Amino acid sequence: MRLLIGIAALFGVAFVFLTPPLQVPDEAAHYWRACAIAHGVFQPTPHFGHGFTAIPAGERELGVRGGRPLSEFRLIPYVSERVVVRYPLFYSPLPFVPQALAIAIGDALHLRPLIAFYLGRLLNLAAALSLIALAFRLFASPVLATCALLPMTLFLFASFSSDATTIAMTFLATALALAGSPWIIVASLALALCKPAYVLVPLVALASRRRWIAATTVVAVIAGAFLSASFVKTDLGFLKAGVDSRAQIAFVSHHPFHVTATIARDFVQHAGIYATEMVGGLGWLTVSLPMIVTIFVFVTLVLASVARVTRAQRLLAIGVAVATIFIIELSQYIAWTPVGASIVEGVQGRYFVPIAPLLLIAISRRSFEVRGLPIAMAAANAVALFALWQHYFVA
Repeated sequence: MRLLIGIAALFGVAFVFLTPPLQVPDEAAHYWRACAIAHGVFQPTPHFGHGFTAIPAGERELGVRGGRPLSEFRLIPYVSERVVVRYPLFYSPLPFVPQALAIAIGDALHLRPLIAFYLGRLLNLAAALSLIALAFRLFASPVLATCALLPMTLFLFASFSSDATTIAMTFLATALALAGSPWIIVASLALALCKPAYVLVPLVALASRRRWIAATTVVAVIAGAFLSASFVKTDLGFLKAGVDSRAQIAFVSHHPFHVTATIARDFVQHAGIYATEMVGGLGWLTVSLPMIVTIFVFVTLVLASVARVTRAQRLLAIGVAVATIFIIELSQYIAWTPVGASIVEGVQGRYFVPIAPLLLIAISRRSFEVRGLPIAMAAANAVALFALWQHYFVA
């Protein structure tokens, strides 16, 4: 485990500082949400489906400079005067806690916004790796270790994104469910508060021999689904013509078979793209790894699929993974696709990182473990860092 955390921390810190500010999907919106929480606004009353909060002007200025040279971010001073920012409300405050703590520290010490920003990335990375370490203690399998060392995983861990806590919490919930731990009940609620798309993952615990754990987990998953839905306040129709979540939900309810066929067709047609992005679709999906490296990572993942699981756990893993893939596609069809379209828009490979362990468990074997897997993933991450450096810093 020490080797796993050591490699993850080393490359995670490298991603923190090599990835320019706001060059992670939705990082600016997540940054402002964390700023609002740091200043005491945990769940604002939505206006037109958004949160509006007054934050220090310097923090607002950092959030609007996406794509600018790093030197411009360095020039932004701490300014106590407050201005109002608008940000989406999709998730609870839970996955923003580490980042918000960094902003609160920066505000208390009057640090430049860029310093507080990097501190937020570092705390987000530390929190995610702590959850990974706990997961590995419960389920010490190469499956978790290798998935935690995916370039995309560490790239997101080292960002301001809520995806960091979401991925780590999903891995922890997977480990708790496989271990049959009663803590899966708490993890079910925590995971739902991170991102509702992965709310079904704890149901792998249905294979537990202790029936009360299985039954209580089902109740926790249902409660978590309703609880997480209460935090979803934003409709993305203002960003894209033809998008209307309510109208799309009505369309889905009237044409369930058409929508199901559309989702199945999208996944089959774009599975290769999603898989490639899951490994290393870095930046705003603009930085890709060489295909030979991506293939190398997939071979490593297959070799890492070693886990002592029962047949019931294996079947539940694939069932929950497939159901989660459907939920991910359906959520993007509702939130980001024009009403009645015969395609699904907005799906990204990073959405499948949290369920990667389940997919590997479904094909896992009980023996024939291959050594050197962490070193192989370290090599893949080194290539990812080089790709980022070339994209952002080499003319």
